[in-house]
Amino acid sequence: MLLKLVIAFVLGCIVVIALTILIFYFIYVYFLVRGLQVTQIFNLSSGIRQIEGQVVRFADLVESPVFKLPAVFYVSRVFKLGKRKRKIFCETSDTPFYLDDGTGKILVIPHGAEFVSDPDLSRVDNFINLKHFSRIWEKLFFLQRLLGFGYVRLEEQIICEGNTVCVIGYVKFKDSKYFSASSNFIVYKHPFFPFLISKNSEAQILSAFQGRILMALFLLFLFLSFAVINLALLISDFY
Repeated sequence: MLLKLVIAFVLGCIVVIALTILIFYFIYVYFLVRGLQVTQIFNLSSGIRQIEGQVVRFADLVESPVFKLPAVFYVSRVFKLGKRKRKIFCETSDTPFYLDDGTGKILVIPHGAEFVSDPDLSRVDNFINLKHFSRIWEKLFFLQRLLGFGYVRLEEQIICEGNTVCVIGYVKFKDSKYFSASSNFIVYKHPFFPFLISKNSEAQILSAFQGRILMALFLLFLFLSFAVINLALLISDFY
């Protein structure tokens, strides 16, 4: 009994620490986004920037794995439905694209970006029908394929040429890897700054992070209570 209480207390503390770090990160991103102003590409300089403009393809269009649509950029997710919604597949395209705001173009390198928008396409299907999506089926674990049953929700977020998007990320002068790009700057994932791509407005992005902060605070309260209860039981055992 004592060992179980110790393990439960330690696990509770680990989750509390992780949630605290996550909350500080969400708060940091929230105030960073709120403090940024949209910068015209013509006036860009290196640093964390917010840019809005129309999407122009840099390379050939890619096909989304679920709804088979030609896209400049996509995020595909599959969730297993049941007592709780659990993500079992996620794929994001890494093909660069331009953003044009009328004053110039910048090359967006989407690798590592977080796409902050509601799904454009969504449907519920039988788990076994995932066999028809080879790219998804091959990435599932063997036991997932063997024991999978019930229903799944397939979701895709799509960016097509001509869509207006907002990008928040780190801007720098292009390097030799993208020497053919007709832009002097690229925006990419910097290890110390957030990298967000969204079809939503800044207000909607802020609202999404407010929701994350509140949910994380709620979970923090639950696990903190769990850790305190186990600590109280441990202390009572010693006395």
